[in-house]
Amino acid sequence: MTKEELKELISNEEDKERYGNFTLLDEPVPFDEFAKDKNIDCVQPHTIVSFKDKTFITWAGSFEWKNNELNSLDGDCYNKSMKVLGYEWFENKEENVECGIDIIVDDF
Repeated sequence: MTKEELKELISNEEDKERYGNFTLLDEPVPFDEFAKDKNIDCVQPHTIVSFKDKTFITWAGSFEWKNNELNSLDGDCYNKSMKVLGYEWFENKEENVECGIDIIVDDF
């Protein structure tokens, strides 16, 4: 998905509220390159899904990224080379997340 296609997708009211402040990348970047040498307490991938002639973005789980290693926080499997299309950093002190990131990925 191109940057322009992603902009179009998140322009609807439903997705704009959630994803409107994400930084969109000009070109997709593999996550392991995007996050190389960073330590991230919580990574929350959001993936693009097409269902019944509708395309939307949905949350897909969570993992941590420490010492260039991916560790699932929810028991699911994740591909460290998934292509990052956009992102938004966050922190959540209540959940002990000092460095967190939401990412939109195309190939989960």
